[in-house]
Amino acid sequence: MKKILAAIALTAIMMTTSFASTACDMCGKGDPAVELRGAMQKLWADHMQWTFSTVDAFFNNQKGLQANLDRLLQNQKDIGTAIFPYYGQAAGDALAKLLTEHIQQAVPVLTAAQKNNQEGLKKALDNWYKNAQDIADFLSSANAKNWP
Repeated sequence: MKKILAAIALTAIMMTTSFASTACDMCGKGDPAVELRGAMQKLWADHMQWTFSTVDAFFNNQKGLQANLDRLLQNQKDIGTAIFPYYGQAAGDALAKLLTEHIQQAVPVLTAAQKNNQEGLKKALDNWYKNAQDIADFLSSANAKNWP
């Protein structure tokens, strides 16, 4: 269980730090690439926050779980929407769908881990990793020059 939580936290941290910004808030103002980077940094920081809150609620606060999960799922839509101006609505919708599936597929992972169901955990992780590969493939194909 601790390994699963650590993997979720590490993934969120890696995604957030991959969009790290500069110390200058005005640097690159008006530059679409810089603005996208800043928007992504905030969205992935939010993703990390809501992922942590949702996983914590899953194990420790079932009454608060749905509100956290709803907010985390909204974040996936927000990430997709953020790329509309750069890659088009179809790409944004596709990314949001893949990210939403990723969050939804985390539920069986957490449930199997909580129940110590090793067979169920392996199956859930296999599905989750497949979706993660689909996300990576999508991002790479959307911008093969910068995301090989």
